[in-house]
Amino acid sequence: MIEQLLKSIGFSDKEVQVYLAALRLGMQPASILAKHVKMNRVTTYVICRKLIEKGVANVVTRRNIQYFTVEKPEALIRYADHQQQEWERKKKSIKKHLPEFSTYLQDYSSVPKVRFYEGVEGIKTVYEDTLKFKGPIRAFLTVDTIPEDIKNFLMGEYMPALVKKKIRSELIAADSERARRYQDRDSKYLRKTVLVKPKQFPFETEIALYGKERVAFISFKEGDFTAVIIENQAIFHTLSGVFELLFKKSKSVKKKK
Repeated sequence: MIEQLLKSIGFSDKEVQVYLAALRLGMQPASILAKHVKMNRVTTYVICRKLIEKGVANVVTRRNIQYFTVEKPEALIRYADHQQQEWERKKKSIKKHLPEFSTYLQDYSSVPKVRFYEGVEGIKTVYEDTLKFKGPIRAFLTVDTIPEDIKNFLMGEYMPALVKKKIRSELIAADSERARRYQDRDSKYLRKTVLVKPKQFPFETEIALYGKERVAFISFKEGDFTAVIIENQAIFHTLSGVFELLFKKSKSVKKKK
């Protein structure tokens, strides 16, 4: 767990090994740390210098021998804060220079209209794409098939972002106990959800319609997390028509009940 945490804030595999070894052993020459982590002395020395540059380690010279030691773990918080500030500066710089990229950009007509994504991070990217437009978002989904890590992302980041941007949603979901709890929170997340019988409408993929021509297909099948974004008005309008018909029909059936 600690190893993954250190990697997540920018440490390399070797930096993690040396950092944790120094944390356990206390102040030591690079040669001792090298033996402990089974690396050559020169490589270990270089890594120690990198840890010093990160502000999480320091060096003391005694009798012409350099001893390395790491700062208290609280130094990692300062390092993470520094990284965050650095990325914010980079983000602002990219925004400032975006027009310059237009000289390299191909004509829009030649840009692929179908984009593929894989894995959890790829699926998150697709969800984030829906936030670029004012809405509304219309979607077919099965709440029960959403994996835990994606669910945490939706609840912790995506849905609050929808509310902040005031993006409304209309959803058609396969009926289940979890889907009904999902429906109960509609007003909080600016959405309307209707439930349909799973046997009649077995949604194996989530389909989202947003913008003026974008359709996203998301598969949560175990071992095959994939997603596709298609930019095509004909497909968008066709699926929008199907959605509207089913949404109104399901709504009227619910009222009769």
